[in-house]
Amino acid sequence: MSARYFCVDDQPRARNAYADALEAAGIGLVYKSRTTPAELVTSVVGQKFDGVLLDFVLEFHQVGEFSNTYAQALRDAAAFRDVPDLPIVLWSSMQKFRRYYSSEPNAADLYDYRFDKNSLARDDEDVVAKLESLPLGYRVIEAHRSEGRAGLVRMLALPRRSRESFDIRIGARFDRRSPARAHEYARYIMRELIQEPRPLVNEHLLAARLGLDLRIVGAGWARVLAAVANCSYAGAFSEGWPRWWWHLVETWWREEISTESLVDLPAADRVRAINSRLRTRLRAAEPLRGCRDTRYWAICEVAAAPVAISEALESTRSSSLAWHDARFVSIPKSTTANVSPTERNRLVISGGQSHSS
Repeated sequence: MSARYFCVDDQPRARNAYADALEAAGIGLVYKSRTTPAELVTSVVGQKFDGVLLDFVLEFHQVGEFSNTYAQALRDAAAFRDVPDLPIVLWSSMQKFRRYYSSEPNAADLYDYRFDKNSLARDDEDVVAKLESLPLGYRVIEAHRSEGRAGLVRMLALPRRSRESFDIRIGARFDRRSPARAHEYARYIMRELIQEPRPLVNEHLLAARLGLDLRIVGAGWARVLAAVANCSYAGAFSEGWPRWWWHLVETWWREEISTESLVDLPAADRVRAINSRLRTRLRAAEPLRGCRDTRYWAICEVAAAPVAISEALESTRSSSLAWHDARFVSIPKSTTANVSPTERNRLVISGGQSHSS
């Protein structure tokens, strides 16, 4: 069944081609081109919407207003149980994101997902998958949010064989004596698990650690995905954000592919072992220009390609939490602007750029 969203946008419905594209792709919209935060809350009360879709800058009567006010009104109403806690999605143009969103650092906490309207032309299947996944994830969260950290483990659908070894720091903030709201769990799952490397990895990082570049991986990749199906993440939001439990992938490698340590093998050896066991004809990823080591373990944040940690520096985008893996920028692409301050001495020694580019 398609997701049904209440949509607020300053463009009249008849002139909104982006709304047309969403509805053509299967998302149900109840559209409002003129409303106030209070009216939005009233519109949602008693209605069975799966989420709310907000344009970032709403210009009503020649007065511009950020959607943050509307999103906050919904979150406040949900806190008082006047409305259900629903996914809130931000859509706008990339130009407006760059112009306004970066200057509103707290705005990100209000939204579950944001996307560029112009991306619908090229990524409509991905956007729709995410819009349909969000309400499904919220239902999973609502079913377990009163259970504290144990509830989080159930939300993540963590396999039973992994629960005893699951890092005790993950979800430690959640207490059944004071249940968090659904959107707080949603934000935690999205930011601290789905969007960070480890304990989950996305498809690009999965491919890189197996010695491959997802952008040019070829037809044999489908067979690899089938082989690691038991390692896939099946928890909240998994329908829109495919991920894999890295510790299960490592177990699969040891038990099914090779007893040699994956992290120590060059890409060619990793891919050779996969081809031998899975009868594929995959080709190992080539190193980035200026790099030689093919023991790939990260994705370069600038080049979006596999990189070995020996030829990379930690990115400014790395998490401060110890149970996440760091993010990296290859040395040839490193600058003082994109490298962590703790790595800048290595940047100078390695001959990287000393200015942003």
